[in-house]
Parts: sequence; C-alpha cells; structure tokens
Amino acid sequence: MNLDASRGNFYDEEEDGSELRHLYVLPVLLFEFLAIGLTRAVLPSKLLRTFGANVYVIMGLCEFVRGLFAFVACPAFGKFSDLVGRKPCLFITVLGTCAPVCSLALIGDKSGDGVMYIFVVLLAISGLFSATFTLTFAYVSDTVPKGEKRVAAYGLAVCFFAKQLFAFE
Repeated sequence: MNLDASRGNFYDEEEDGSELRHLYVLPVLLFEFLAIGLTRAVLPSKLLRTFGANVYVIMGLCEFVRGLFAFVACPAFGKFSDLVGRKPCLFITVLGTCAPVCSLALIGDKSGDGVMYIFVVLLAISGLFSATFTLTFAYVSDTVPKGEKRVAAYGLAVCFFAKQLFAFE
C-alpha cells in the first residue's frame, strides 16, 4: 500500500479491476451481528437461572468492562490495522466478538451453570475486539474512491448493520 498525499488515503498498488471490493466486509458484518443477535433471544432465561436476582448487576458490570475495553481497543486496532492491513484485523475482531457465542456452542450444558460464568467473562473480554464496525468503514474508505461511490458504499454498510439489528427483534 502507498499513501497518496493528494487524496489523503490509502490505495492498493496492485489494482484487481474490481469496483466491488468493498463488498467483502458484508460477510464480516453478518458474522459480527449474528454473534450479537442470536444470543439475545436465548440468554435471558439462562442468565436469570444462573445469577438470580443479581442478573442485572452482573450484566451491567460485564457491559461496563466491555465498553471500557472497547474505548481502549478501538483506537489501538485502528493503528494496528494501519500497520498490518484491514483484513487481518477484521478477522481478529470477528473472532474475538464471536468467542462468547462459540463458548456457548462448544461447552453447551455440560458444565451446568458454569458455562454462563464463562460466557459473561468472555463477553466482557470481547470488548477488546469490538472495533469491527470502525474497521469496516476504514476498509471502505481504503477501497472506494472519494465521491458518490464511497457514500453509497458507506450507506450499504450502514443498511446492512441496521438490517442485522432489526432481523432478530
């Protein structure tokens, strides 16, 4: 990659001729929001059974830690993605975001209520990997030239994001 100073952003040196390279982020967004959306329908009863009357306190602390980690990690992932590239960082962030859901799938009900403790800890830690959406915008910015096409690409990413949010309600 090189920095084109006149345009102010990165462009790949080898062009593959594809104008639709920004569409590679749509499956990334799908996995990200599947991990978030699928668990929201199943977990309330399991969390209530595990934590009882303290479920709101436990989940509040979990979301607080997750948000704090995200506050620290998003700028760090942005800088890291400038060094190693957007695609590897997007892959890492999706793996980190999907880790709590994968723990539910892999461990299952074998360990009783212990799986919910593991889930809550992994959910809090997943805040370190919550830079997917910002990296998606950076990837679109890198692959689509300025102008109406970039606006349309951003709109597509936002619409895909919004569709995933409302698909599970």
